[in-house]
Formats: sequence, structure tokens, C-alpha cells
Amino acid sequence: LFLSACETPVPPCEAIAEIEPARQEAVRAALQAVAGEGACDAHLKALGGGLSGNAVIRVDHGEQRWVMKLFTEGGPHVAASVAACRMASAVGVAPAVRYASPTHDVVIMDYVSGEPLRGPMTSDLVALTALGRSLAALHGATGDFPPYRDPFADIRMHVGRARTANGALPTALRTAMAALQRIEGAVGQFPYVPVHNDLNPRNIMCAEDGHFVLLDWGDASMGDPFYD
Repeated sequence: LFLSACETPVPPCEAIAEIEPARQEAVRAALQAVAGEGACDAHLKALGGGLSGNAVIRVDHGEQRWVMKLFTEGGPHVAASVAACRMASAVGVAPAVRYASPTHDVVIMDYVSGEPLRGPMTSDLVALTALGRSLAALHGATGDFPPYRDPFADIRMHVGRARTANGALPTALRTAMAALQRIEGAVGQFPYVPVHNDLNPRNIMCAEDGHFVLLDWGDASMGDPFYD
């Protein structure tokens, strides 16, 4: 109901009424933290989210624009992703986090105006070089970052779920899985560094100034830069 209410830009007081009562105060606190006393003058607009089911809302307030994410579950995992995003933001490859609720179920960060990696950009040497610079900045960052997680275990988990749900796997996926052990053997030859771990095109944004910003830090961890 909350997302439906935000299909067109609406004032927060109208949209918040559609949130379950237990979370209304958390959303109000988040908006007030970034917009101050003028929070009621902001407008909310639902954005398309990823596969997680978390609500993603654009917040417009005068000349300022943010993204608010409402997580179905907060806790340590979201806290780790927020910490990763903050560290990556410090080296210019992630949006700045402006607010995270104490339980990490409401997070507000800067809105990135641009377009995802797609079409001509995927063969544009200038664009790919800029993306390479962003990845190099991330992989060279220092500070606290979520500990290593095994991305190959995640792959096997998702493939296993697909097999359970659909039976036979597509030929292309079976071919890829046959190479997984060889690819896995090539990883771990370099010192672990901060990695994003989920660089699908939806999470790679070319900002208006031409540099690349990475979104959705939920799988970020220390790891081999080869995986990115």
C-alpha cells in the first residue's frame, strides 16, 4: 500500500499513513533527520527495486534528492552493507549514506542521477576505463569492511534453488557451472581487498559527470578483486 501510494510523487504525511503502524515513526524520524523541519514539504516517489523485495523510495526536497530504502528485515546484515557503502563513498564509488535507523531497517542515501551500464557503454573504451578506475579505487580502499564471504557458495545456493524450483537447468547455466570449479581455483591468488560482489548492470551507474557509482552493497565483503 505504501508503494502504491508513492506511484506518483506525494507528501510524506499521505504515504506514511499506508505503512504498518509499527514502522511509521521510524520513517518519520528518517525523513526528519535528512530534511529537518521541512520534512513534510518533501515528496516521495516509488522506484523499481531489485530482487530483494525491499521498498525503494525517491525523496525530493527542494533541490535535494535522496533514496530511502525500507528493509523487510534490518539487523547485522544491513548494518554491514551500510558500513561498506559508507567506506566506498569515502573513495567516491558509492552514494553517501545520510541516515540509518538504529535497527537498520530504514536507510537514506544520496540519489545518483545517471543511467545504468548498458547498450553502447558496454563497448565504449572511455566508459569502461572510467569503470575500471572506480573499481581500482574500491579495491585500494582501506578501513573496516565486512569480512570475507564465499561468493561461490552463494552461486551454488542460488543454482540449487533454481534446480529445485524448475527441475532441469538451462544449457548455458550447466556449461557455466561446469567451469565453476576451474574459476574458483583461480581465485585467492591475490590479497583480499574490499569487493562489491554483485556487479550486475543494474548496480553500475554512470553518473552525469561520467564517473561510475556502484549501488546495492548487500553482498560486499573482503575478497579477491578477480570476482568483481
